[in-house]
Amino acid sequence: MTRQNTNTLPAGAAFGVKYRFCGMLLVLVKSGEAAVSINVSRHRLATADFIMLAEEVSVIWHSVSTDFSAEIIIIPERIYQEVSYRIPTTAYWYAVEIEPVFHLSKTLYRLIDSWCHIWHFLQDATGNSYQDSELTSHFLTLFLAVEDYIKNNADGKGRKMDSGSRKIMNRFYSLLALHSKDNMSVAEYADKLNITSSYLNKICARNGQPSPKEIIDQQTVVEVKTLLLTTRKPIKEIALDVNFKDDSYLCRFFRRMTGQSPKEYRENNS
Repeated sequence: MTRQNTNTLPAGAAFGVKYRFCGMLLVLVKSGEAAVSINVSRHRLATADFIMLAEEVSVIWHSVSTDFSAEIIIIPERIYQEVSYRIPTTAYWYAVEIEPVFHLSKTLYRLIDSWCHIWHFLQDATGNSYQDSELTSHFLTLFLAVEDYIKNNADGKGRKMDSGSRKIMNRFYSLLALHSKDNMSVAEYADKLNITSSYLNKICARNGQPSPKEIIDQQTVVEVKTLLLTTRKPIKEIALDVNFKDDSYLCRFFRRMTGQSPKEYRENNS
């Protein structure tokens, strides 16, 4: 179980590359600001903001201010899975797709801060044979509270994602995480979802998302950036890893998406 109160990033995270974790990431911002991409949409985090992101969600940290401080908790995968199985169809998934950052009132901020303190108390207890069940129950309480908060606080944009669309979008993002290095086409993803490419485009547009092609391309860029910064592989090998026919094609794609060549990106960020 991971406990962290930090003025940097979650343990194991790095700027500009996908943050990989198991379970669910909770971040309660106590001071300062941060820039983060969640499922390829960029967001600003400020004091009293709260995010609650499942392992299926793509997360990239871009920057934090010098005074950034946050309560960061990673819910273990077994506890996250047990709770999500209990309440599989929820308003939470709607929020992740439309507006994943919760801007808390002072009262809600204090309540979630208190929840974090209780989590740490339960987590740090030794010799407690009921620890897992107590932590699971405590997390379920938070999940249900977030559910009520979402249902009672419309996003103000008049958009609602029906359960069918939500399931397709969730499945699409899960497939993206699974096949992020395969450089698959929109048609291939649509086929795996048992829908047409046109219908996948309509679902994304209807729910305020980028087009499927834009989402796929952004995910590919994330994978290439991760390989550039976390390995010493030559560009030619990285091209093969992400299923491009050759390195020149990858270089053209990467420059179009980022304004830099892969070599320039590696040199400027290493």
